[in-house]
Amino acid sequence: MSYKIKLSSGAQQISPPRDYAVPPLAVTVARACELSGFGQTSIWTFIKDGRLDAVRLPGVRRTLVSYESLRRLLEGASIGPRPKQGRGRPRKEAARPEVVASQEEVTP
Repeated sequence: MSYKIKLSSGAQQISPPRDYAVPPLAVTVARACELSGFGQTSIWTFIKDGRLDAVRLPGVRRTLVSYESLRRLLEGASIGPRPKQGRGRPRKEAARPEVVASQEEVTP
C-alpha cells in the first residue's frame, strides 16, 4: 500500500505507508515474493543456497526472511551462493594423488 500526496505544483508523490517508515526486520516468504517479484520456488532456492537469510521461530509455522538480506539480493550485493556444507565424514583425498604421482615416476 502506498499513499498519494498532492503537491502544490499539482503533481502527485507516492510515499511508503507510515507503518513502514522503518524497514521491518523480517518478512514472510509470501511478502518477500511480493516485494521482490520472485516466485516462492526462487525464494526457497535463495534460502537454501544461502543468498537469503531466514529464520523459523519455534511454535510458529512460518519462515521469516531477513529484510536486509532481501535488500542485498535485490541490489546485487550478494556475490553468489555460499559453498555447501558437506554432510557426514570428509573424504580422504590425500591418498589418491600419491598413487598418481608414483605412476608418473615409473613411466620413462
